[in-house]
Amino acid sequence: MSFQTFPYNPNDPTSCTRRQSAARPPVPGLSHRIFPYNRGATSAHGASSSRNSDSASTSIISTDAGAHSGGTDSAKKLYSPTEQVALTWVKRRIILNSVMTTGWLRNITSTEKKAMKIYILEIINQANIKFGCELEMSDSVADSVNKALLLNRRRLSKTSENLIDSYNIQPPTDTNLSDQDRQVFKNHHQTELFDSASPFTYYLHGHELTDVSVFVVLFANPVVESSHITHWYADKDTPLRDEDMRLKINTTPTQMFSESAASVRLAIRRAVSGKTTASGKPLPFSTDPYANEQDAVNEAMLLALGSPTHGPAMEAHMLGVHQRGMGVLRGAMGLEAPMKAISDPPTEEYLQIVSEVLQHALATGLLFPQISEELAMATHRDPSMPDYSISVYVPFSLEELTFP
Repeated sequence: MSFQTFPYNPNDPTSCTRRQSAARPPVPGLSHRIFPYNRGATSAHGASSSRNSDSASTSIISTDAGAHSGGTDSAKKLYSPTEQVALTWVKRRIILNSVMTTGWLRNITSTEKKAMKIYILEIINQANIKFGCELEMSDSVADSVNKALLLNRRRLSKTSENLIDSYNIQPPTDTNLSDQDRQVFKNHHQTELFDSASPFTYYLHGHELTDVSVFVVLFANPVVESSHITHWYADKDTPLRDEDMRLKINTTPTQMFSESAASVRLAIRRAVSGKTTASGKPLPFSTDPYANEQDAVNEAMLLALGSPTHGPAMEAHMLGVHQRGMGVLRGAMGLEAPMKAISDPPTEEYLQIVSEVLQHALATGLLFPQISEELAMATHRDPSMPDYSISVYVPFSLEELTFP
C-alpha cells in the first residue's frame, strides 16, 4: 500500500486558503504569506499577539454556543464538558483566523480538503494545550468546524441584507412601474453601486460634507460599516466575546472588513434578483465568487493603506471603526452602557446635497480635479491634500487604486 505525502507548512497555510483566480493575477508588490497569530505574528492592521495562547483562559465561552457555531446536541453527548468548551473555542478561533490571517478558507477540491483538515488539527492541538483535554480530530469534528464557518457567513449575509435599505435599490413606491421596468431599475442601480469608476455611487465609499464641498472617503460607506460592526462586535456568537481573542485585535483587520464588504455585495445581488432570505431560496454566500471578491477588496484596502495619499487617513478611520465596534461589544456584554451598532441613515437633505453637487461637478468638469506640481508650489499646498475650494473632491491619484 502506498500513498503520496501532502506538503504543508504550518507557518504558511496558504495552500488551503488562497486559490488565485486566473482572471485576477496577483497584485505586484503584495505578499500573501500569512502567519497564524498564535505564533506571535503582529500586523499593523489586524492582529497583535499580546498573550501566549497557552496561558490560562479567561475566555467567555458557553457550551451552548456550539449549537450556534455548527454543533449539535447529539454531538455534544460524545464529548466531556471540557472538550465541548474546547470544540467551541476551536470554531471561534478558526472563524477569527479566517478574517485576520488566512483569509477565506477554501474547502472544495481534494487538495483544499486535505489542507483544511491539517489546519483544523493544528487548532485542535492548541485547544488541547489551552484547556488541558484530549479532543481528537475526526470527520465529525472537521464537519462541525466547517459548518461553523458556513453558519458564520450565513449570519453575516443576513445581517447585511437587513441593512441595505439606504442604497435605495427598490424603485420609489409612488411610481407605477411594470414588473419588467422595476427589474430594469434595480439592475441599473446595481450597476451603479458596483461601478468603482464612479466613487460617489460606489457601494464601498462614503462622503464627508463641508460647507463648500463633498469629499469621497474610501471604504467608509455607512452600510458596510454597520454590517461589519453589527456582525463582528454586536452578535452574541462573535469570536470577540472571547477575551483572549479580543485582545488579538487593535484595529479593523482588512480581511474582516473585506468579508463584511463581500457580504454587502451579496445582499445587493439578493435584493436585485429577489432571491433573498425571505424568499426561502437566497443566493448563497459561496466560495465562488465571494472568496475572490473578498480577496479583491482586501488587496484594494492594502494598497490604500500603503499609499502616502490615502494611508494615514484610512488608518485612522479603520481604527475609529474598531473603537466604535469595541464600544458596541462592551455594551452588548453589559460592561458599558449600550451603544448603537447601526449608523443613522443619511437624511434627505444630506442625499440632496450630494446629488446636487455631483450633478454640478459632472456639468462643469470638476469631478476629477488634478493638481499640478506648479499649482501646488504656487499655493504652498501639499498636492496630496484635499482642495476644499471646489465643489467636489475625489482623493488625488485615486486611479492608482484597484477596486473590485
